[in-house]
Amino acid sequence: MTGGSRRTALTVCLVAACLAVAVSSLFTGTESVSVARAWAEWRQGRSPAESPVLSILLHQRLPRTLAALVAGGGLALAGCAFQALLRNPLATPYTLGIASAGAFGAWTATILLQWQGLALSLLGFSPVQGIAFLFAAFDVGLIYFMATRKARLSPSVLLLAGVTMGMLANAGILFMRYLALPEEL
Repeated sequence: MTGGSRRTALTVCLVAACLAVAVSSLFTGTESVSVARAWAEWRQGRSPAESPVLSILLHQRLPRTLAALVAGGGLALAGCAFQALLRNPLATPYTLGIASAGAFGAWTATILLQWQGLALSLLGFSPVQGIAFLFAAFDVGLIYFMATRKARLSPSVLLLAGVTMGMLANAGILFMRYLALPEEL
């Protein structure tokens, strides 16, 4: 078997395994769901409001499964992008400090909102999520700037810069925990 056909066979096996796990997740949960009953209700043209099995499948388990597939795919693409940018298989959002920067943003927003007593929401997103995203985006921007400027830094230096950013963000988290009200921590 050549290298290309091995890679194709592996890809087909992984896609089949992903589909099998996705289908099995539709029928896994606290409420048992009969495949035959769900199929019969769907073939009869009953609405999800009239059939509890279809309602569970369409309103709870299918969105959960699709969200898991999209989130997993997005994380895989982000990991591949980091590894390609830095030409290092160890580059992840954790080693580059991006996850820590997002956590620092979430802690900062939580503490500031405690002091102000605000509970806002814009398009379904809380300010905590927005500020966490901004802190993580700032960290990504800083790493990207260092990677693409004229005097390019080596990938190992970029990884060390990311680790340093992660440590600084963790120090910021500890500082925010120090500022937090103990009864609301």
